[in-house]
Amino acid sequence: MGSRWKEFPILRVAAHGKKVKCGDELVCIDTARLDRKIHSLKRIVARNQKRLIRKRNELKTWRKTSLTQLEQLLEVAVSTKEAEEHFSRHVRMEKKTIATQAIERTGLMLARQIQEYRMIFSLEESKKSATSLSNRALEYHQGVMAASEFCLGMEVLNHRKIIDRQLPQEARSLAGAAEEARRRYAAALVTYTQHTHAAQLHHVQHEARLWHQCETLAALETDRSLCLLHAPADGWFHHISTLEQDTVSHQLTEGHCLRSGEIFASFTPAARMAFQHSPV
Repeated sequence: MGSRWKEFPILRVAAHGKKVKCGDELVCIDTARLDRKIHSLKRIVARNQKRLIRKRNELKTWRKTSLTQLEQLLEVAVSTKEAEEHFSRHVRMEKKTIATQAIERTGLMLARQIQEYRMIFSLEESKKSATSLSNRALEYHQGVMAASEFCLGMEVLNHRKIIDRQLPQEARSLAGAAEEARRRYAAALVTYTQHTHAAQLHHVQHEARLWHQCETLAALETDRSLCLLHAPADGWFHHISTLEQDTVSHQLTEGHCLRSGEIFASFTPAARMAFQHSPV
């Protein structure tokens, strides 16, 4: 029975030197403490088994949810990166080209208006007798020219603002969004890896502890099965003890406590006795 128990009280024991038949009860040892230990350990094992199953299901659910979140974060990171690259390679160049062309057209329009104004001014100057009507017409054209020049200048400034400020700012914003999405995905991946590793390690430790408890329970149940001994065949049952230096026979009584590892009885099959006493 090993060294888990210090004493085993005897409840019933067959008489010393008794001739027994196969299946007769030889020794019955008190199992009250052993039964309590087995019952307690069974409850612990059952509770830990349920806990292990629950933790396993929780880990499975958490991994499924976390993988879904990781996939979503990865999709966001990929889409924002693609948006940044598309803007840098295509949209920005297209907008810059459109703004540059608009600036060039505005410049040409302004140049034509200046040329027309100069032509009108030269025509008015070439008249020998300038009247008040021609002066008023000249002033009107000057006002129109100034207004057109101002509007065209503002349009040039707006297009220049697009090239110099809006496009770089939009590029920085897209780059920042892509970097933030990448950082969030990387952080979530690290958290998922660390949590999964810790959960798996805890799961392995819990399984090892449960396995050890199951082994202990199996050993106790084996001990429990040995507390009631029956004769394996017809024969003789003897009491023995190793309490003294020499092995001597003595009578075991009910209530006698057996020490762990103590050899307390022997059994001699009838077939062996017949063989030993058979004539040569």
